[in-house]
Amino acid sequence: MNSKISKLGLSQKAFIEIIILTIILFITGNILQNQISRKLNDAAEESVSQMTADMAQLADERFMRYISTLKAASIYLEQHEEQKNNILEAINQENVYGRAGVMDYEGNVTGAVVSKHDFPKLLRAFQGNNVVDYHTDGGIIVAVPVYYGDNVRYVLYQIFPRGNLTKVFGLADYNPYSRIMIQYK
Repeated sequence: MNSKISKLGLSQKAFIEIIILTIILFITGNILQNQISRKLNDAAEESVSQMTADMAQLADERFMRYISTLKAASIYLEQHEEQKNNILEAINQENVYGRAGVMDYEGNVTGAVVSKHDFPKLLRAFQGNNVVDYHTDGGIIVAVPVYYGDNVRYVLYQIFPRGNLTKVFGLADYNPYSRIMIQYK
């Protein structure tokens, strides 16, 4: 009889030890799972953050390429206003995906037609600023001022229709759903 009790005590003891071991393994597994999940989330956030920064830098470099081209053309246009149409034609030949134009302060346009209402930031170019603006129907416009002495006489711009944005700026570098946000400082 005494051996039955001691056997029963041993099996209860073993059962309790197995339960305790199972609980410890469950808690340890849960802690490890949480740590691994947190590390993976941190790595994913870092990766997305780096891709976003790379994409912004790439877009900035591409915008600056067009701004510098337009700036060079605007300097030439300041000195050779009579060659306005030839300058626009040269800009259009250099990049077949965009259309160039010149706008005066009254809104008179030579070349590609745009509206100051579709691109409200375009007016900043008349204040002497380089401009990059976006309109959902019109696409992206890059504009620079053309000076006459100290005053802005025209705005020289190049508009890239929405359908050409991926070809020109490569806005879908990471996936087909990439979008770019243009922020004004």
